[in-house]
Amino acid sequence: PGVFTDTPYPRVAMLWASVRGDNSLEAIARHDLALVGPGRLGLHYNAEPVGLATGFTAESQIRARETVAKVRALNADIILLCEIYFYEWSERWLPPDHEWWMREGGERVQFWPGTYRMDWYSPEYRSHVVGWTASLLDAGIDGVFYDNVRREPEPWIAFLGDVRAAVGDDFLILANAGYAVGKHDFAAPYLNGVMYESGWGHD
Repeated sequence: PGVFTDTPYPRVAMLWASVRGDNSLEAIARHDLALVGPGRLGLHYNAEPVGLATGFTAESQIRARETVAKVRALNADIILLCEIYFYEWSERWLPPDHEWWMREGGERVQFWPGTYRMDWYSPEYRSHVVGWTASLLDAGIDGVFYDNVRREPEPWIAFLGDVRAAVGDDFLILANAGYAVGKHDFAAPYLNGVMYESGWGHD
């Protein structure tokens, strides 16, 4: 949107949570860009366990559009993004023996306690995440956010190309590259922005 190029002042982003623990719509609207999870918009996946869902329920899409409208009434220029999980899922999202879990030596690869890595090299799994992302189009938001982009050009290029084909050129795609500054040029043609998490010092 033009607001990011037409007005030269600094912007303030809300990444996952607002300052001081205030996650009200009013707090969200005080930011120039806000990143939220599906639940904050009122979205609910259309199957249980969650990993088997193809997208979001029609009823929750309506709630999401209502939530987005309330935020935009407070700040018409806000950029709203929604995170879609792909790198790791809760152990409750799929049966333990499901083929989409990443495995080493036959065992699922733990990411955080209670979460496990997904097989990002599986075209079927990537297609599933593309479907979730496309389902966001009906929520009335501006784009999607993916955490944990890694130096894995082959699956990422395939995935992002499929996402862009599914959502079109106007839907924003942002990703978190962590500390790896300048290491994801392969993804740049498909992204509208990159977040570098945390910080570092230089001489």
